[in-house]
Amino acid sequence: MATRVCLSCKEDVKGFVFCPKCGGKTELIETQESKLEAFLENGSISGSSSQIAMWCHLAPLLIGVLSFLLAFVAVGFVLILFAWVPPLVLKSKKSGDSFVVRNANEAINFQIFWLITSAVVLIGYLILGVMTLGIGLIVGGVAGLIFVFPVLLFILISQIRATSAASAGKEFRYPLVLFRIIKD
Repeated sequence: MATRVCLSCKEDVKGFVFCPKCGGKTELIETQESKLEAFLENGSISGSSSQIAMWCHLAPLLIGVLSFLLAFVAVGFVLILFAWVPPLVLKSKKSGDSFVVRNANEAINFQIFWLITSAVVLIGYLILGVMTLGIGLIVGGVAGLIFVFPVLLFILISQIRATSAASAGKEFRYPLVLFRIIKD
C-alpha cells in the first residue's frame, strides 16, 4: 500500500495527485512508517529554530507597538531606537543555525533601514521648517500625517507577514528595503 505526500508542504494528501492546500506536486511513497517519517522530516526546519526565527521578527514588532502606545512619554521615542537589538541578541545566541541567522539579518536590516529613513525624513522636515520660517512645519505636518499612517500600516503588516513566515519555517524578504547593511 502506498500514500501520496506533497513535495512542497510535506503533508499527506490522501491520494490526491496535486496538493489541495498549495497545489504542489505529490509523490507516491510506500507506507512503511520509517520511510514516510524520514521523507516528512527531510529538509524541514526544526520547531525551536522556527520559533526563535519568529521572535526575530515579533520582538521588534512588539517594541514598535509598545513605543507607539508610549509615544506621549519620551520613553516611547527612545524605545523604538532599539528595535534592532532583539534580533541581534537572538542571532548571536544561535549563530550556528543558518535559518535563525538569515531571519535575524533580515529583521535587523528592516529595522535599521526604517530607522535611517525616518531620521532622514525628520531632519529634512526640520530643515524645511527652519528655511520657511515655520510655514513648512505646518504644511509638512499635515502632509506627514497623511503619509505616516499608511507607512506605519505597511510596516506593521510586513512584520506580521515575516513573523508568520518564520513560524512556518519559510524564508521572508521584507519588501521596499532599498539597502541591506548586513549581508547573508
